[in-house]
Amino acid sequence: MYAQGSKDFISKFEIALKEVYETEYWLEFLLETGYMNEQTYKPIQNDCGAIRRMLISSIKTIKEKSE
Repeated sequence: MYAQGSKDFISKFEIALKEVYETEYWLEFLLETGYMNEQTYKPIQNDCGAIRRMLISSIKTIKEKSE
């Protein structure tokens, strides 16, 4: 599926951002319930944080350039 313009492109990035937030929620849940240990949790959480920051930055840049 390809974006049909900057608004559609931003929408797709915002959906991806929501998915990252949900993933972070479930990772924390798995950690708190003891299903996942800290050693497994940390690298995955760090990756999610990096992806979240990239998406936020990309959304901001696309919005600025499309104005």
